[in-house]
Amino acid sequence: MSSDSEGSITEPRRKRSKFNKSQHIKEIEKSARQRGEEFVTSKGNLIEARVTGPNCDCRKKCMINLTIEEKNSITNAVYSGRSKNERDTYLLGLIDRFDVHRHRALSSESKQNTSSFKYHAIKNASRVEVCRKAFMSLHSISNKVIQRLNRLRETNQSPVDMRGKHKNRGNTLDSEIICKIHDHILSFPTKEAHYTSTTVIYLEACLTVKKCILISSTITQA
Repeated sequence: MSSDSEGSITEPRRKRSKFNKSQHIKEIEKSARQRGEEFVTSKGNLIEARVTGPNCDCRKKCMINLTIEEKNSITNAVYSGRSKNERDTYLLGLIDRFDVHRHRALSSESKQNTSSFKYHAIKNASRVEVCRKAFMSLHSISNKVIQRLNRLRETNQSPVDMRGKHKNRGNTLDSEIICKIHDHILSFPTKEAHYTSTTVIYLEACLTVKKCILISSTITQA
């Protein structure tokens, strides 16, 4: 007759699931933004998909000679999973800069432009010159983006994504304040947990906000 220990079935331990980074909401937003797809941000804002803009009204009628498939192909080439730096590098390759040889100033105080630019789009694997508005519509970008790309082309610089690298963070505390908060918490009486393989220290259960204020005021007066 087998004993109870032999007949019992031990339940296997559950393995800790690995974190899937691709399923994180920020990664989903990033992937959708790079592909130009519609998505909803973590704050609930709807970001529309990148599509071809309205036709230009220039004399050359740049966009009339393009079919719908060609327009969509030009737009999709920009938002085909490229990162921001890759998109800017791709668009910079479609902008040519030239020196202005003749200035026509409206007044003596008007600013003189030293550069002029020509814009292109890829049609059947070849560059086709288009106007500024057609360049914006075909690549689904704003005038602000073109101004930034023109400055990079004028100074012969490579695009660098500076998003999230600024130091202007209003909710960030100084390291000195963080150290004071840490020291303030360590000043409270603690207890060590029993029946544990590792040392675990926790605050007493009877510790209240009122007692914390009294302890901190006592330490300050001392």
